[in-house]
Amino acid sequence: MADDAIDFASMMVSRLCHDLLSPVGSFGNGLELLADEQDAEMQKRCIELLESSARVAINRLKYFRIAFGSAGGYGDAIAAADIREALLGLVPEGRAVELNWIGGESGVPKSAARLLLLFGMVTVDALVRGGRIDMAIESRGETLELAVRGSGDRLVIDTASEAHFAGGTEPLAPKTVPIELARRIARERGGDIMMSRPSPTELVVGAIIKAE
Repeated sequence: MADDAIDFASMMVSRLCHDLLSPVGSFGNGLELLADEQDAEMQKRCIELLESSARVAINRLKYFRIAFGSAGGYGDAIAAADIREALLGLVPEGRAVELNWIGGESGVPKSAARLLLLFGMVTVDALVRGGRIDMAIESRGETLELAVRGSGDRLVIDTASEAHFAGGTEPLAPKTVPIELARRIARERGGDIMMSRPSPTELVVGAIIKAE
């Protein structure tokens, strides 16, 4: 069990580092260019690059703080607006994604918010050319039903991720870390995760968990 926990933590760190490497690296490159550049117009472009890279890094850190961390400072529930903002901050610049929230504006319990964001990460990764994401939460007495639906002209989910959703025994990889983390959170709340492909251009991921 200890080795499993260490491996899982290592994979989580690998995934976070992978997603932060690009904007942080671009920020470093921008600083180097700015230090050597004398042309005013090029200096302006370097500053724009720095601003863009910093914005991407900050947005991803906000997402990771809630989805992968304990979301300290948010209390017992996270506002729907914060969940939407966190997920949209994960979308790569230049990839158009429309986010539709279904479920009211009241606060969402932390575990449910984390699940929605983890499902959202899987969906954003799959929508390689952008598209639409519908994110829904519904209370049904003692349970919460969570679902994230992605739709787009080109929707790709790798076989390892599909197998992991199905409970396969494939080795954990950085790509499947959000799925494994979602499964552990869902099971801790008395539920499990699920995935379906209603059509080649649609992906639905979700969970049913005990209400907090």
